[in-house]
Amino acid sequence: MILFTNTETWPRRDIFKMMRALLLVGFGLLLSSPLLGQQNRFKYAERLYSGGVYADAAEAYEDVLERGVDSNRVAVQITDSYDQSGNDEKALEWYAYKKRTATLTKTDCMRYSILLGTKGKYDEARSILVESQNRFGIDSLTSYRLKELDKFR
Repeated sequence: MILFTNTETWPRRDIFKMMRALLLVGFGLLLSSPLLGQQNRFKYAERLYSGGVYADAAEAYEDVLERGVDSNRVAVQITDSYDQSGNDEKALEWYAYKKRTATLTKTDCMRYSILLGTKGKYDEARSILVESQNRFGIDSLTSYRLKELDKFR
């Protein structure tokens, strides 16, 4: 008993549908694999950061950035990682980035100012603290630090 009248075209059509479906799935996997790699590397960097392994975390965050992740997403952690690991030059670069993007916190302003002071950039350090006072209000630590910086004028 024949169920299909046109047996020649039915299997061929099915094979083409299946091939198209497999190609779409394969294409989707190709597109998603770099994203999975980025996410895994970002999670690895976060684990290092949380564990206090700041120098390695900074390297991992740099790798994440090279893979195309938005730098605003990692700016907080990479800045802190460089600062905590003693890589002052890189920390200063990232504090400058955060200043340009207006994402400096009150603590960032203090740390940025201290690092600038260690490099002899007293006027710039002072301007960061003045900006901090304007944005976050006056506190005793900032006032004290400003008085200390005034000694170098």
